Amino acid sequence: MTLLEKTPKLIPDVFSGFFDDDRFLNYDFRTAWPAKVPAANVFEHDNDYIIHLAVPGMSKEDFHIVTENRTLWVSAEKEERLQEKDEEFTRREFNFSSFRRSFMLPNNVLLEKVQAKYEDGILKIMIPKKEVEKKSPRKEIKIL
Repeated sequence: MTLLEKTPKLIPDVFSGFFDDDRFLNYDFRTAWPAKVPAANVFEHDNDYIIHLAVPGMSKEDFHIVTENRTLWVSAEKEERLQEKDEEFTRREFNFSSFRRSFMLPNNVLLEKVQAKYEDGILKIMIPKKEVEKKSPRKEIKIL
């Protein structure tokens, strides 16, 4: 009878177990590398909705806001280039950041009057509500 023995590896396999089973195929990369979208706070008042997006380091020219089919789309792109030159070296750095976020709007908003303001790293979007007809109080009618 022959005894089979596994020889020990001299260099540990970094991917050991990762590709060997279904963990690779069932791995959710969206949770491992989440998309960078700004945090949002949505407030509802009697006359409007207000959305605050935390987007520091941008300018108002970086944003693009569109309403389409009762959806509010907010996107931004910013590209920064830094170049330093010295007699002994040249250094270049590029930074590109962008995001796109959408919000479904209810039927009771005035899309044509949406406004936005960027101040202190907060993008504030004001969405006015339509005036809703006030329901008349219930009145019982007596039959004569």
